[in-house]
Amino acid sequence: MDYIKYHPLIGGDTEDIDKVPMFASPQKDSVSATSALYLEEFVPHRYRLHAKRPTSMKEYLGYRVHCPHCGAVMDSIAPHVDQYTLAIYACKKCN
Repeated sequence: MDYIKYHPLIGGDTEDIDKVPMFASPQKDSVSATSALYLEEFVPHRYRLHAKRPTSMKEYLGYRVHCPHCGAVMDSIAPHVDQYTLAIYACKKCN
């Protein structure tokens, strides 16, 4: 991978539980400024979830975060760092 990719997330359902990634961008500043939640793809198929506002573990573990490549719901594989730098996710289908 040549650079880190950032994927803004949008709500994909009426309950706002499904989080669906949009286009990939190499511009962290623009994605973080305009998105409440976004994924940082730091290595292929590994994504760190970031939040603009403080987010509890109970809240973000209730989300169904979809893979930017295949659309499947991903699994949380590592815990959060703080209320803004949340869990790491991986896709079983893409691995």
